[in-house]
Parts: sequence; C-alpha cells; structure tokens
Amino acid sequence: TIEFGYASLDEIKELYSNPQMDLKVYQWEFLKEKLTSGTWKCTVVKYGGKLIAYGFYSIKEMALVGTKKVSFDLPTQSVYFFRLFVHPDFRKLYVSKSLYNFRINEVRCIGNSLIFCAVNSTNQIQIHNLEKIGWKLVGSIIFLKTKISNTVFISRKISKFGLKLKH
Repeated sequence: TIEFGYASLDEIKELYSNPQMDLKVYQWEFLKEKLTSGTWKCTVVKYGGKLIAYGFYSIKEMALVGTKKVSFDLPTQSVYFFRLFVHPDFRKLYVSKSLYNFRINEVRCIGNSLIFCAVNSTNQIQIHNLEKIGWKLVGSIIFLKTKISNTVFISRKISKFGLKLKH
C-alpha cells in the first residue's frame, strides 16, 4: 500500500544516511535544526513501509542557491515547496504528482493559499508538469557570475506577490 504523511526526525536521518535519497546537499546539523525548529516540514511517500519519496516545504522562508544565496521572507498564508525527490526505482509512476497533491491539500488545510516553488529554467519537463496542474510563472531570479562580478537579478514581479528579500 502507498501511504502519505510527515517524516519523523528518525526517518529523515534514515533518508539522509541513504546516498540514493539525495539529501547530502545539506549538513545534518543544519537540516536537523530547520526541521526541529519548525521552519521546514518534510512530507513523505511510503510504499510497503519503505520511504520512496520526500518533499520539503516552509511557511517561513524561501532560499535559493546559485552562485550566491538569495533568501526571502514569505508573506503570511503562503508556503514554499522545495526539494522534492523520488527514489529512482519509483520514477515515472506519478509519485511526484501525488506528493505535490498531498502537499497542496495539507498546506491548504492549515490556511495557506499561495504556494511558491522554484524551478531551474532548463527543466522544461517540470515546468510543463506544473503548468498542466495550474501553476503560473510569477517571476525569475538569474544568477550571473563572470570573472569580475557575481550578480543576482530578481524580477520586479516577485515583490508583487509579497516576497521580501532578506539582507
């Protein structure tokens, strides 16, 4: 059977220790602090009791890392979806779409009406899939690094949705 829910800290540690689950981009202490403070939540999909997918969200912050880190405070009643991952053995089985739907229902139940996510502009498949379920492009962030500068360009449209740049 397939189950959707929230991960315990022990389950996240199990995910973290499995190299196939792609969480090593974070230091364990950083990840643990974000989760125990409530800044981040981790939703999971289990199949036969085994964790096969996860997706994080935050109701407090949105952070993107390119050549620099850019962080935003989220407006009230909004949420930022990030870091959705499906184990390679379970891809192309609509697990990610089902996890998106689970997360959407969960955050709407707690009163969040605006959902943000970030997609690399080269990932046309994900952009297409999000547009198919009704998502819209609200702005862009461009990281530009040259020999003499490291610049981030943020489209003005983003501020219209209440995202406030952290300095």
